[in-house]
Amino acid sequence: MRKHRYLVEDLFRNAMDIIANSQDGEIHAVKKDLPRKDLQLMRKRQLSMSAMNRHLQTNNSLRLAVWKQIGLPEDLLIPPLSQEKILYGFLSEHIHGPTGLFVFLSSRTAKEEIRFFRDVASVFKKEVDFFEEVSAEEGELIETKSILEKHKRKSGGDTEPKP
Repeated sequence: MRKHRYLVEDLFRNAMDIIANSQDGEIHAVKKDLPRKDLQLMRKRQLSMSAMNRHLQTNNSLRLAVWKQIGLPEDLLIPPLSQEKILYGFLSEHIHGPTGLFVFLSSRTAKEEIRFFRDVASVFKKEVDFFEEVSAEEGELIETKSILEKHKRKSGGDTEPKP
């Protein structure tokens, strides 16, 4: 589901900015071990989703230093991210400008994934909600209605935003 993707993009963009720009001694020490090409791509915000995921999955020191800067619990691990649905499928390999107020998780989501998405969503001021897999489209409709209602309140009228 794309809402997972948006939250992962927020996390990876934030991690990329921290790694590329932080003057923190711990970050500076761990980023020395990263490939120069990847650091250059991070500075330009062009590192791929799978490369950022790989760095955070395989480099525990880097992940811990980034988590500390972001404010995530040290013991929070990134669950396996589906290459088809999260890293490649719905959007391209590049990190875009995520949107959305909610993160929808299936009622069948594993406990470690629920914890990961709840903790990350909290940092990015997003809400986590659950849906029955058979009614996944319902979750999309709820978010669309919420956005339209928010827009109506801001504009003081009942006009719908234009795409």
